[in-house]
Amino acid sequence: MLVDAAGENVLVPRHFVEDNRIVLNIRPEAVQNLVIDDAQIQFDARFSGTPMRVNVPMQSILALFARENGFGLYARGDDGGMIYEEGNQPGPPSESVDSDSDTSDTQNKAPFLKVVK
Repeated sequence: MLVDAAGENVLVPRHFVEDNRIVLNIRPEAVQNLVIDDAQIQFDARFSGTPMRVNVPMQSILALFARENGFGLYARGDDGGMIYEEGNQPGPPSESVDSDSDTSDTQNKAPFLKVVK
């Protein structure tokens, strides 16, 4: 999940934020007490061994994608709408934050977006 860390009411580990963005791994093995509702995504996770409650309001989510291949939902335009992207996506824009796994397998491909009708 790519998050705009500068958004209002965003609670993320600030020492992993780059250019006001952070990539969070929300797979079941990486988080606990995951709650997704109309207003926000919340969960408990460990960052560099330190437990933390993470809160991300929906308007601060820039993308939801699979780490393995980059397929997912990406924010577009000023309306904040999300589109499903097909094809080979770039994967995480930066290393995902997950203190208990190795992120060295992150692929660095040139990013692109296309409109899916």
